[in-house]
Amino acid sequence: MKQLSRLGPFLRACWVQILLSLIFLLCLTGLSLVIPGMIRQVIDVGLSQGEVTLLNQSAAIILVTGITRAIIIYFQRYLNEWVAGDCHVRIRTSQSQPTSMTKSTATTWIPTWTRLPFDRLRAHQPSLLRQAHQ
Repeated sequence: MKQLSRLGPFLRACWVQILLSLIFLLCLTGLSLVIPGMIRQVIDVGLSQGEVTLLNQSAAIILVTGITRAIIIYFQRYLNEWVAGDCHVRIRTSQSQPTSMTKSTATTWIPTWTRLPFDRLRAHQPSLLRQAHQ
């Protein structure tokens, strides 16, 4: 637990992204409960009473739920990767600093370009990075 508390200054600048990721996780959990409930409704009411409209509505709800889950999963993974990359850059740049880092100076000396997705471009395509900065 002590090692995790040392990440606090590095993650403090990304608190909005971390909060959004947690909200997305709660939404995914709630959406995961919709599909079994709809299947139960289809079996108990739709098939036993032969209601075709309920079957069609349930199929549409399950389809929309699946698409919504896929979109939320995409954005949650994007946020998680963004936070991990940003934290990685902050840790690496703090190790190259000659002075020790305190909580008050955790984000003041970090250049603004590290907050952009250019650090991923730099590793793979240096020419694109030079064009973006010009």
